Amino acid sequence: MIRMIKGTYGLVANNGAVIAMTPRSGPFEVNSEREAELVAIGVAEYAKKPTRPTRAKRKNAKEPEG
Repeated sequence: MIRMIKGTYGLVANNGAVIAMTPRSGPFEVNSEREAELVAIGVAEYAKKPTRPTRAKRKNAKEPEG
């Protein structure tokens, strides 16, 4: 899993559409060789898979104090 840090990468979706992945986009997966190439040339960095809090965690989260 990588995320772009420079430029734009054209990610081909399952339906054939090309999605522009930019530094503002979230992390995404391509094959490991392509990920390594993009990281090596300095336009991407390895990223952890994003996690979404469960509904229970969101509901029980405390409001920030201040």
